[in-house]
Amino acid sequence: MSFPAFLRTRWAALRPVWARMLQRPEKLLSLHSLLWALIAAGLAMVLYVLVLIPFTPAISDIRKAKTEQPAQLVAADGKLLAEYRWVNRAWVPLAEIAPLVVEALIATEDHRFYKHWGLDWRRTASALVRTLGGDKQGGSTITQQLARNLYPEDIGRAPTLTRKVKEAITALKIEALYSKDEILETYLNTVPFLYNAYGIEMAART
Repeated sequence: MSFPAFLRTRWAALRPVWARMLQRPEKLLSLHSLLWALIAAGLAMVLYVLVLIPFTPAISDIRKAKTEQPAQLVAADGKLLAEYRWVNRAWVPLAEIAPLVVEALIATEDHRFYKHWGLDWRRTASALVRTLGGDKQGGSTITQQLARNLYPEDIGRAPTLTRKVKEAITALKIEALYSKDEILETYLNTVPFLYNAYGIEMAART
């Protein structure tokens, strides 16, 4: 079927629908209003993101960012309870970490890790639907979790939309600058464990 013939076929199928809508102008008006509302909401969200970008961390060295700052003990509501200047830290290259550990991390935290660029829209949408249904789910990728762990002061701790947007922007910055292996290595070396230990190596020693 040629392209003009395809258009004629589509128009023939849609013409009865348009005819019915023209007979009910109030329905057409409501659809028109809904369309403009969606466009306005989209533009507002884009503007909101653009305004927040300057207030997100400048990513230069994600490893240095964590090893230089003090360890922090934070309550579930985001309140800072304590700060520790001396903390157990040891950096282990990804090649020296057991593959099963890496596979387990990806399987449990972000099984589409190698298929996204910092944000997993499919997972986010699924988490939103489940949360609205009463089953609270986390939709953050490994990169988003890393961003939150590295820059708690810049991104914030409160469970707000602003924090989530900052977290997403920072995750995209990290993915643009670093490889997946570098992100995994940094995550595994900076994730906080029990007994004031940071990283998988120090956690194994405690």
